[in-house]
Amino acid sequence: LKVQVFGTNDEDATPANRDWQILRGTREDTGVEVDTIVCPTTTVIFGLRFTNCRYRYIRVLCTPDVAITKTNTFIVKMLTAAL
Repeated sequence: LKVQVFGTNDEDATPANRDWQILRGTREDTGVEVDTIVCPTTTVIFGLRFTNCRYRYIRVLCTPDVAITKTNTFIVKMLTAAL
């Protein structure tokens, strides 16, 4: 399972047409700045902190590993402040 977070201020009516930028965040469990988190076959609990995130639209991309036939639970919680 691969997790990435993207942001954009592009207001294109179709989200797929927006110019998305991959965001780098700090993992709360390791303190390391990353742009991708790869989860192995075991349970991984982590948080990502984004400081001064100046994007109006945010999306989280979760790409499963087709070679691993597991059931994944993916929970996204977000706290934002107004721009």
